[in-house]
Amino acid sequence: MRGIIAADIIGFHTYDYARHFISSSKRLLNLEFETLEGGSLGVLYNGRRVELQVNHVGVQSDKISAMSSSPAVQNQARNFREEYSGLKIVISVDELDVIKGTLLKIQAFKYFLENAR
Repeated sequence: MRGIIAADIIGFHTYDYARHFISSSKRLLNLEFETLEGGSLGVLYNGRRVELQVNHVGVQSDKISAMSSSPAVQNQARNFREEYSGLKIVISVDELDVIKGTLLKIQAFKYFLENAR
């Protein structure tokens, strides 16, 4: 904990991760966090201010949109429509990262398909 909090800025993917870090820091290092100017969380540690930031990692929709307009993708879409005519196709764009919940999405969709009437 002391090694991590020696940084000037500590970044987390989700608010839950930051919350767990704050909770652990309070218990292990007896630190109290406060809201800093600009709305981020921070703590005074060894005479310096340490800032916590939550930065969600997302899909670059503008790039996906541009790629979907390309002739190669349009051709592949046409092939899919012909090959799977009359069927529903579900597509999801995700990063293969544990925190994204990709496996849970697939399991939820499987459950839906098995239990939908």
